[in-house]
Amino acid sequence: MLRRLRLPRRLPIPANSITIPNSLAIPIIAALKRLELSFDINLTLRRLRAFYLEGDEVGRRRANADGNGSGKRRGTAGCHWVPITVEYFLLFLLAIPCLYIIPVHYLLKLPVLPLYGLLLLLPITSQFFFPATPILSWVLLYFSSRFIPATIRPHIWVSVLPTLETVLYGANISDILTRYESTPSPLLDIIAWLPYGLLHFALPFIVAAILFFFGSKPGIVKVYARAFGYLNLIGVMIQILIPCSPPWYELIHGLTPADYSMKGSPGGLGRIDALFNSNGYTVTFSNSPVIFGAFPSLHSGCATMEALFMSHFFPQGRVFYWTYAATLYWATMHLSHHYMIDVTAGASLAVIFFYYNITHHPALNSPSGPKRFVSSSSTSSLTTPTSDEEMGMMSLFKGKKKHAKVVSGLRDGDVPHSAVPFLRDHDGIESEYGDVSIPNTPRTPWGDFKGGKVVIDEEAYAPR
Repeated sequence: MLRRLRLPRRLPIPANSITIPNSLAIPIIAALKRLELSFDINLTLRRLRAFYLEGDEVGRRRANADGNGSGKRRGTAGCHWVPITVEYFLLFLLAIPCLYIIPVHYLLKLPVLPLYGLLLLLPITSQFFFPATPILSWVLLYFSSRFIPATIRPHIWVSVLPTLETVLYGANISDILTRYESTPSPLLDIIAWLPYGLLHFALPFIVAAILFFFGSKPGIVKVYARAFGYLNLIGVMIQILIPCSPPWYELIHGLTPADYSMKGSPGGLGRIDALFNSNGYTVTFSNSPVIFGAFPSLHSGCATMEALFMSHFFPQGRVFYWTYAATLYWATMHLSHHYMIDVTAGASLAVIFFYYNITHHPALNSPSGPKRFVSSSSTSSLTTPTSDEEMGMMSLFKGKKKHAKVVSGLRDGDVPHSAVPFLRDHDGIESEYGDVSIPNTPRTPWGDFKGGKVVIDEEAYAPR
């Protein structure tokens, strides 16, 4: 007997209101219902214990997958707990000196770490702050670095980057793009300003929202936050430990030695200030916490990271994503903020963190691998995807069917890959959104279904 789960019927929609298409409403509703609203600290503690014990189950599954039916588990309990513990302990140690050097009264600084610990224990806040810890550590390190005493800071390298660029690429590409322009072009400045001075700050949030609402797996935002956070954290560490002057310094001061008392410069963004009769970029870059942070370029790193995640999960727009990234690469040099070698280093760092996190994060990896729908005339079966194009969600909304398909033969712990955002932690969807029927099938805390079959009304959406 089917147990049909539904949301309450929608209220009548006024004639002058904006109707959200089903292809947008379904994943948005399902994603919002995944949010945790509990204040029970015991719930977080139970999840931490389950996370620790999960290593034992992972070891058993891998042993069985290797043909060892006994499923040896010795030494596997907590196998993934240790690196996570060490990781966050190191971030905690990093926060202590950063808070110490900030010139604020200690009574205001002492409650910061205990308060943050409380935010990690409350389920309603831990779902945001726990995956965002690397990002917040990067922000704390970046803004506190201005207070590092100049006496203990390393030497500023002025000629290293232009020399390396000439050796590696045969010319100083940034110098060619800036010094030898006959007259600055307002059109080119605006084209460079849009990705470098505007989209760079907005796109991380936009990409996170897209992955949260439309991503093919609910945990993908955590992977994105982790990769994005550590990219910027390690990048700022390199900028602090190996300070290098940017191209605007060479244009203003030549190759004369630099010191930490110098003010920064907006470079080509100063022309944007002049164009709009403002001084926002001049003030911001003149007082930047990391003035000599040319290497690596975190602008190019962030653009590469965004393009990689979007290309992996929404491959239909690859040309658009990489056109944006390429435009930003050019903008960093056109505005005289980075050399080509900085751009290359930042993009390479992003590639490393992307592929490490996409292949090692437990939210995206399981012993059985991800699953997807393969449609036939009347049924859909589960197979392993053959390329990253199968990871996208947009194909779910291509075309409409007039009959429901049945997905059967699910093994324990398996979920139709494309259906995860719709079926996880929600109570079904009304017929105008597409019904979801589950025949006496219990769900795990992670939203998985153990056996049985899933009936999907494809009037609203149809898997490929």
